[in-house]
Amino acid sequence: MNAPQSDLYAYIALLVENIALWEIMLFVVLIWLARQPDLLKRISHFKFGGLEIEMQALKNEVESSQSQLEELETELQHERRLFGELLDGFDANAPVAELAETRGMLRAHARASGNIDELRDCLNKPCSAEEMYATAVIFRELRPVILIPELSECLDRLASQDDLGGIRLNTVWTLTSALHRTLIAAIRDNVAPGVSVAILKRTEQMLTRLELNPRVQADSPERPERGIRGPIKHAREWIKRGLKDAD
Repeated sequence: MNAPQSDLYAYIALLVENIALWEIMLFVVLIWLARQPDLLKRISHFKFGGLEIEMQALKNEVESSQSQLEELETELQHERRLFGELLDGFDANAPVAELAETRGMLRAHARASGNIDELRDCLNKPCSAEEMYATAVIFRELRPVILIPELSECLDRLASQDDLGGIRLNTVWTLTSALHRTLIAAIRDNVAPGVSVAILKRTEQMLTRLELNPRVQADSPERPERGIRGPIKHAREWIKRGLKDAD
């Protein structure tokens, strides 16, 4: 789940969230000046917009920003190492009751890191049963509206296979419940960036295919609402509300 592109995306996100735009611009300026050693020797101060800045102060500021970025990179690597240890420490096919402690640890990890790249990686490519279960639990905890399309596409791929890709029913239920909860965040709570009509319609079509999957149909046939068809129903209701609000 730790593709190089995801690492780059995470670092960029950390940079944007924690370093001011003017600091980034100044950093770019300093890099350019560093390539002009003769010019750099002659400059003692620098005018940036309406501000006049001493070069030494500028260098100190950039060094501080670099230090912050290095600390954030170290923290991200530490969180990913912990996540990897979590994945290695449980069996996704164990009885649901035995996974209670793991669920608690995954939810705590989600709240502490808030890192959605771990989710994006697994939703967009084949992953292990443990990674898929962790993705389901973390997604249900974080409810990242921006990843609704990826979650919908992941469920659609599973729905297209009679055996749901070999993923256990509890994991598929958790993924579908995560979709339901995240739709609430997008439609009722107006969490940015929201969800478009096109995405809602595609997700609605996906839910129909998922509901017709043979394993889903066989899940709690006497009380369908207790199986995967329960969150399917709830998610569909919120989609209808979202489409109505968009009219």
